[in-house]
Amino acid sequence: MKKITRISALVMAILMAVGAFAMTAGAQGFVETGDADTNGTVNVKDATIIQKFSAELATLGDEYVADVNYDDDVNVKDATAVQKYVAGMGETIEEAAGVDLAKDLAMPTEPQKGEENSANDFIYKTLKDGTIKIVAYIGTDKTVTVPEKIDGKVVTALGKCAFSTALDLTNINEEVSVIETLWIPDTVKELGDGLAAYQYELTDLRIPADTKVIPQCMALDCYKLTNFVLPETVEKISYAAFEDCRRMAAYTLPETCTVIETQAFTRNDRLVNINLDKVETIGEWAFFECNNIDETLTLTSVKTMGAHAFQACRSVRTITIGDGCTAISGHCFKNIFKLRTVELPETLTSIGELAFAACDNIESINVPSTCTVAADAFANDRPEYY
Repeated sequence: MKKITRISALVMAILMAVGAFAMTAGAQGFVETGDADTNGTVNVKDATIIQKFSAELATLGDEYVADVNYDDDVNVKDATAVQKYVAGMGETIEEAAGVDLAKDLAMPTEPQKGEENSANDFIYKTLKDGTIKIVAYIGTDKTVTVPEKIDGKVVTALGKCAFSTALDLTNINEEVSVIETLWIPDTVKELGDGLAAYQYELTDLRIPADTKVIPQCMALDCYKLTNFVLPETVEKISYAAFEDCRRMAAYTLPETCTVIETQAFTRNDRLVNINLDKVETIGEWAFFECNNIDETLTLTSVKTMGAHAFQACRSVRTITIGDGCTAISGHCFKNIFKLRTVELPETLTSIGELAFAACDNIESINVPSTCTVAADAFANDRPEYY
């Protein structure tokens, strides 16, 4: 077995770094699609910069936000879309670009098991119960299949940031390689926080079929992740679990999943399908800037929603909230320009500041007479920056 030195302190440092980064990203620095120079506004300057970039005459503040038609290439088509949006030729920039991700929706599939990796590809230790905990991946394969057994002992746990590239593991003279596929067997009962964070090339991820809690920052910034199926046993999706998983098109939540924590799906801007009707708790920023999420938000079981939970979900047209909800937090549905109809429960007692700000196209909303409404809850001014 490979020697383990200072592992506990190291993985904790990595996890703290991952969590700190995610919190920073969740609290500030948001950049709207089309804001190529990342200065906080979308205007003709952004179109010019995109044109210059396509001619190799300029650099971009953020290539991803400049790709407004989501074709994984920044070119004059994106510049044209920005010009149309600025000229008012689209209620959202996606509309100006002619984007309709739902039309070509492909549901994710679960990766198939490959050949198990050798024990030499991992740093691991034997737990008190005689099972194996993998602490870090040190192999070079881009396709990783975690073995069910090592040294004849069952693999039951994966440590914090075991497959993450968040920080080099130089304190143990090793680094985690970039991987594209990660397959985890059902023998594993413990998934560490930050498990595969910052694996930028990861496209396929499989976790144990009886997983109940998706750990914090599990796939944070895995922006190429496309094939991941939530197990039918999942009850909670933890903090920043899928933040910036920008190519995920759909998640099918099992009926057991009732808790979605802070920043869980922030900036999943190609997400066009997710069922939320059984979810009871939705954390702050949970679906911020999920630009293409379902046109209808059905929140019939929700009891609490954190601030900014659905801010800038620009494709939403209808929202239905169930009787269990008593308060709508500040900024919760801000910047939903296409919103037309909102059904609120009679149990609602308060609507927070800027909760529906810039939702200036609402045609129907039933606010209970006993509900306290912040003075600016329905402010119509569209802020240039979030």
